[in-house]
Amino acid sequence: MLDMLMISRSPRTHDNRARVALVQYSPAGYFPRGRQNPANLEFGFIRYNNKNLMKRYIEESFNKLDGPAGIGHAIEWTINNVFMSDAATRRYKVIFVILAGETSSFDM
Repeated sequence: MLDMLMISRSPRTHDNRARVALVQYSPAGYFPRGRQNPANLEFGFIRYNNKNLMKRYIEESFNKLDGPAGIGHAIEWTINNVFMSDAATRRYKVIFVILAGETSSFDM
């Protein structure tokens, strides 16, 4: 998917290129109304300015979380904590969701 995007070479400034953040859901033991976040920010919008560095992070440092699939809670957390940050001030914003199964019953 990263190969399809024109990544911003200077993600701290405004340009017409994409900035990417990677958020993973859900940590082991997550349950709504608990103290744990439903998602983990792997990297934010301004951390990388090169898709090859992003790919390297995913290949070498990304570890799958084994928690329940609370996708609704994770999307809400992502909007409130990642998209609404100062680093996310862009006119257009998109979330790509990659699912590997059904969502948890508490998410319905």
